[in-house]
Amino acid sequence: MITGISDADVVSTSETRVKDVRFYGTFYIEHRGRKLHPAEEKLLTNISGKTYKTAIQALTEALQERGLDKRRVGVDSDVLYHSLVRQMPENNILNSRSLARLIRAVKTDEEVQKLEKAAEITEKAIFKSVEILREGITVKEVAETVKAYVYQHDAQPVAMVIGSHETAAFPNASPNMHRLEKGDIVRYDIGIIYQNYYADLGRTAFIGEPSAELKSTYRALHKGLEAEKQAIRPGVRASHLFDVAVETTRINGLTHYRRHHCGHGIGLELYDVPVIRPEDQTVVEEGMVLNIETPYYELGFGGIIIEDTLVVKSDGVEMLSKTSNDAIIV
Repeated sequence: MITGISDADVVSTSETRVKDVRFYGTFYIEHRGRKLHPAEEKLLTNISGKTYKTAIQALTEALQERGLDKRRVGVDSDVLYHSLVRQMPENNILNSRSLARLIRAVKTDEEVQKLEKAAEITEKAIFKSVEILREGITVKEVAETVKAYVYQHDAQPVAMVIGSHETAAFPNASPNMHRLEKGDIVRYDIGIIYQNYYADLGRTAFIGEPSAELKSTYRALHKGLEAEKQAIRPGVRASHLFDVAVETTRINGLTHYRRHHCGHGIGLELYDVPVIRPEDQTVVEEGMVLNIETPYYELGFGGIIIEDTLVVKSDGVEMLSKTSNDAIIV
C-alpha cells in the first residue's frame, strides 16, 4: 500500500491486512517523548519510517525489490500507467484498467456482504426520512435526515439527489428550501460509501394521492424493472437486459420511454462493469452485483426513479436491497 503521509493516522486505525505500507509526501506530527496511547504508538511507528518524495518513487522501489522491474506489469489506472511509463520506460508496463474492472465485476462473498450492508443503510436512511414527510417541511430537512442516519451508521453520503416540485424532473436535483405541499413528488436517488463500497438506491414518494397519470407511469416503470430483474441470469448480455427493461416499460403504457442505461455494476466504483445499455455486450456472470433502474424525467410533469441492488446467482438473483419498491404515498 502506498499512500500520503498525511493519511498515516487513517492507516494506523484501519483494519487493513496489508503489511507493507509505504508513505510519501510531507506532513508534520510532533512527538517529544510523552507517554503515548496504543493508537498513538502505532501512528508514531508509521510516521517514523522511510518517506518517499512521490508515490511513483515508492512504487518503483517496491517493484524493484520484488524483482519486477524487468517484468510485465499491469496497471489499473490511466494516470498511474502514464506516470509509471515515464519513470520506468524500459519496462513492459501495460494499461490493464479494463481487465481489472472486468475481474472486479464478480464479487467475493465478503464484498457482497459489504454491498448488502451499504444497501441496507441507504434504504433505512431513506425510510427514516419518509417518517417525517409532510406538508410544510423543506426538501433540505428531508436530506438532513437521510445524511444523519448514514453518518450514524459509519457510512458517508456521496450523492444526495432529492428532486421535488420544480426540480422533480431534474436528474441531479440538489435538496433545496422548497416546503413540501400536497401533490409534490419526492424523488430519492441516494448514494453512499460503506467500508469503501458504494450503494446507489432510488425510491419515489408522493405527498398525497398521486394523479392517475403518475400512477400509470409508475406502474409502467415498475413493470419494466421487474421484467429486467426476471431476465437476469448467468450467460445473458447486459444489452439484452436493457432491451427487456425499455420494451416492457413501453408495452405497459409509457410508449415514448427512452433511456441511455437501465442499471450498472456496483462495488469499489459507483459504476462497475457492466453498464446495462445497448452497447454493452458484457456477459452477466454469477457473483456480479448489479443495480437495476428505470428512471423517468419529464419537464412539467415530474420525475420517478425505482432503483434496486442484487447479486447474480446461478439460478437468478438475490436481492441486496430488501424494502418494497412500490410507490410511497404519504
